[in-house]
Amino acid sequence: MTSFTNPAHDLSNTFEAIMGSLEAIEIKLQNKDVKGALETLSLVKDKKIETEKVLQNIKDRLKESEV
Repeated sequence: MTSFTNPAHDLSNTFEAIMGSLEAIEIKLQNKDVKGALETLSLVKDKKIETEKVLQNIKDRLKESEV
């Protein structure tokens, strides 16, 4: 199935979300909010999975363009 979204834009968005989450984790740890930091870390893990899907989409598109 071909996606009509821009994979580079999707990748940029996921990286921005990850960076924002990492900054939030740093702030939460500075405030000794370990529970909040762990909750935010789970969001980073979700974004990692999303990033892997976007990268696979890019690879698939590159393979399609070679044909």
